[in-house]
Amino acid sequence: MPLDESNQAEFDELHTKIHDAIHADHEVRWMQTVGGFGSRRMPKQGMFVKTGPHGGSLRGSIGWVAQVRLKQGQFGSDNYILCHAGNGGWLMQHSNNVFYPLNPAEVEQVRPFFADCLPENETFPTGITLGSEETRAVGFLIDPPEGFETRGGEGARMRMTTIGADGGKTVTDTVFL
Repeated sequence: MPLDESNQAEFDELHTKIHDAIHADHEVRWMQTVGGFGSRRMPKQGMFVKTGPHGGSLRGSIGWVAQVRLKQGQFGSDNYILCHAGNGGWLMQHSNNVFYPLNPAEVEQVRPFFADCLPENETFPTGITLGSEETRAVGFLIDPPEGFETRGGEGARMRMTTIGADGGKTVTDTVFL
C-alpha cells in the first residue's frame, strides 16, 4: 500500500504517533540521534528516521537515508538526502537538523507506505543530483568536492524576541549576508 491520497490520513496519524513517542521518551531517543547538533553517530544507508523540527508540514519528515553529503549543508552541517514515501519515492535534502532513528516497531509500521521505494530496492547506480549535473554524487557518505566552500546561509534571516522579567521585549534580527 504505497502512500497516496487514499491512505495519507492514516500515514499522518502514524506520523503523529511516532512524533509523540519520540517526544515522550525524548531523553532516551535524543541519545540515539544521528547527524545534526554535534551527534557523533553516523546513520546507516537505508535507516528510517524522523527529522527534528520541519516547517509546518508532516510530509517530508519521515524517510530513509539515501545519502549523506558530509559538511555540505548550510553552515557546514551534513546534508542528508532522505527518500520519502509517495509518488514512487521522492528525495529531499535536510541539513541543520537532527534525525531520530525509528525503532523496529515504528519501521515495521511505516514500511508499507514506502512499498514503491524501499531502501533494499533502491541503489541509485548513477548517483543523486541536487538539481544539476555538477552536483551528481555516487555513494553513501560523500566528502566535499575539492574546492568546496561551505554555504553560510546567505539570505537567511533569524528573528529572536526576548521577554524580560519586567515584561519588556527586545528583538534581535539577524540576517546572513
